[in-house]
Amino acid sequence: MKILHNQSPLKRLLLLGIGNILIGVASLFTSSNWYLIGLSGLGIVYLIQYFYTKNRVMVELTPDYIIFNGLFKKKTIQLGAINSYKSFAGEHTITSKDTTILINVNLFDKATQLEMKAYFDTLQTKLEL
Repeated sequence: MKILHNQSPLKRLLLLGIGNILIGVASLFTSSNWYLIGLSGLGIVYLIQYFYTKNRVMVELTPDYIIFNGLFKKKTIQLGAINSYKSFAGEHTITSKDTTILINVNLFDKATQLEMKAYFDTLQTKLEL
């Protein structure tokens, strides 16, 4: 199961990016202040961030592995190597001998939260046995 990022903050990034680009381009033609033109550069950064994270998988849950795609590093834990699992206030902490993954449920897409909850419930029952 592939879990994507929450889409509502991404929509805000898209609107901020388009708004900053429009203000920057409009200030190019109407104002003598050159610092407002820098807003178009900031808008481009927002648009790049939006398109980068739009379809990027945040967490991939397979029957054998849990794969967490961070910003710069990809963390993988095999289910047989899990030492501890803790769930508290929407955060899941999964620890193995070498790796610790902290998964925040609030950053997930709302449509996949029920599937993810079922997956972690079965994981918890496997670890208790």
